[in-house]
Amino acid sequence: MLAGCGGGSTSKSAIPIRYVFKDVTPPGIQAAVAYLNNKGQVLVNAVQNVGPSAVVDSQLYSNGSFIDLNKVDPIGHTQGLVINNNGVVLYNNGAISGNPGGIGTALYDAGTVTQLPTLDSSSNTNIDLSSSGNVLAVVLTGSTQIYKEYRDGAWADVVAPSGITEYRPIGYSAAGDLIAEADGRIVVRHNGASIDYGTPPTLGYITAIVGPTGELVGDVLETNGTVLPYESRPNGSAQPLTTSSSVTYVMGVNASGLILGETQPSGRVILWENRQPHDITDSLGLPTGWIAVETSKINDAGQISGTVVLSDRTSHAFVSTPAD
Repeated sequence: MLAGCGGGSTSKSAIPIRYVFKDVTPPGIQAAVAYLNNKGQVLVNAVQNVGPSAVVDSQLYSNGSFIDLNKVDPIGHTQGLVINNNGVVLYNNGAISGNPGGIGTALYDAGTVTQLPTLDSSSNTNIDLSSSGNVLAVVLTGSTQIYKEYRDGAWADVVAPSGITEYRPIGYSAAGDLIAEADGRIVVRHNGASIDYGTPPTLGYITAIVGPTGELVGDVLETNGTVLPYESRPNGSAQPLTTSSSVTYVMGVNASGLILGETQPSGRVILWENRQPHDITDSLGLPTGWIAVETSKINDAGQISGTVVLSDRTSHAFVSTPAD
């Protein structure tokens, strides 16, 4: 695609015209979902025995082969959560169907498994993994939510900046900085200071991702069920992204500024360039007869990971790589 075609401009769009599809589902697996990093490594959650007796098996696809975390983790029953750009995987172990009390959390890094200390709470959810290996978690004690961060081998409370009444950590930026909602504004903790990204374009539950060049993208879930995508810059105001659907999720942003998203219930895959949407669903090289697709990540090389459901109702993890 050429931007400004017919107007004399020669600037080329960064959006690929065609992708090469690769199925990264482990052999013998009935269902799988995939998460991608900048190295092209893929974290695959593979599901066996779909249904009440389902068993989740997390595997790392790297350099053309699979590493089964069930075989390197002494507890087993692994369920992958996040893979960072250094190839470190955050995952649950002991993830046996019907036994949530036995679930633990661990990190896998180049053959080494580190079991994280158990948090003292009724329940906890791990939210994100930074580029430096820090882990963000939310702890539920009664009806109170407390945010914790694992760094330097121990958990510590996430402390709100001075003067902030309501503080909700969301995740980490590409650089490893903590993203949070602070009194209705989005702020990023960087070198001990807070960078203000402004107020989202509408009120609601906010998700946010800060990309490699500092742009922030996300979506807002409103009380009426509408999901609105948006983009913001440091010390700027958040602007809505153009969409034709009332439910549009943002999945990621890469170093070229391409923003990945998808619409529901139509299930179309969108790339935004300069805030303008481009439907790339039919360019991803999906297998003939596919009936549904969900994306999970875009990396700096433009590769897109996700899950595709085929006509036989099996779901497959995939990576689509730009062919141009």
